[in-house]
Amino acid sequence: MKTVALITEYNPFHNGHAYHMNQAKALTGADYVLVVMSGDYVQRGVPAIFDKYTRTRMALDCGADLVLELPVCYASGSAEYFSRGAVSLLDSLGVVDALCFGSEAGDLRPFNTAASILQENPATYSECLKSALREGKSFPAARQAGLEAYLAEQGEDSGWIRDFITAPNNILGIEYCRALKALNSSISPCTIQRRGNGYHDEALQETMSSASAIRKAMDTGKGLSLLEGQMPSAAYRIFADALGVHGPVNEDDFSLLLRYKLLLETSACPREDAGRQLLRYCDVSPDLGQRILRQINQCDSVSYFTEILKTRDMTYTRISRALLHILLEITAGDIPPRAPYARILGFRKEASCLLSAIKKAGGIPVISRPAAAKDILSDTAYRVFEKEIFASNLYESILAAKYRRPFCHELTRGILIS
Repeated sequence: MKTVALITEYNPFHNGHAYHMNQAKALTGADYVLVVMSGDYVQRGVPAIFDKYTRTRMALDCGADLVLELPVCYASGSAEYFSRGAVSLLDSLGVVDALCFGSEAGDLRPFNTAASILQENPATYSECLKSALREGKSFPAARQAGLEAYLAEQGEDSGWIRDFITAPNNILGIEYCRALKALNSSISPCTIQRRGNGYHDEALQETMSSASAIRKAMDTGKGLSLLEGQMPSAAYRIFADALGVHGPVNEDDFSLLLRYKLLLETSACPREDAGRQLLRYCDVSPDLGQRILRQINQCDSVSYFTEILKTRDMTYTRISRALLHILLEITAGDIPPRAPYARILGFRKEASCLLSAIKKAGGIPVISRPAAAKDILSDTAYRVFEKEIFASNLYESILAAKYRRPFCHELTRGILIS
């Protein structure tokens, strides 16, 4: 039995995802496709456009055999935390042979090169990185400078680094390879070149549009008739049925909640202490904490507030993550070095033997019933799971209010079976 794993968001599932899934299975000769998917919040620091159960159903009906949830403390983190959480989860299952990721490069060699440098942290790289950060460069720019300096010192060509390390899928791919090296994992990485338009492209193409383009069409209400051609037929049927019930959701649906949370955090202490109060949350730097305090009365919407907080050296996405971490109360202490459990969102009946293999070979608890999680998890693992329950119930509260439907508590949810 051979299993290939995919780390995903499916926000929403589209033709490019179907291509990746099919190619991964063909490239590795795998019998099963195991998916680790972000839950109700994604790595850009915003809510997913549809809830995790809708997106799980899309994945299962389009070829995935098993879908596991990536805990929100990792799913909402930077590329390093996102990758570390997902890869450690896969490594702990004991059944995954290969990890296949999409990339702009399509060649594994530069990923291994960059990952080795980052993992080994040689002196030249480290010193150049620190120097660039002191000069006010953003972390991505400083990391690029460090890699170029190290390769130049080794007498190797560094010209490829600039375009390679700024491509979003490549960034995640590097971190996947780095996490595999750090864990000394037996999982083999492989990559498939991304087809269609780029990750950030917002214009719909004929059949291979990005998730960004699909979300843009949904936001504007234009081009919805064209979306049927952007998704496998099974995914589109689920998408059409979910509209107005299970989504769409966007960050501005959380605006009042964020404003309330920021007021709550900063009103109970003197102003000079309020900025420090925010620093306990992930991705909130001293400078960002002070800017949040200065602009707090401008928090009319999450998107507008994020935009006015943005600076040359702090990206929109970084600020989005920080604000989401404040809202969900995620601190550095809430992020274990390894994923402490695997939660099943759904599986295909034909893949029951894959579940049996995980139960035999896996090194972490497997949650099939949320209500029973407390009985099988350690205290540390259950604290991570409690954050997940809170985050999911918050998302569900928004859905229930926005679309005037009954609220469904996360602890009552069952596994989707296809």
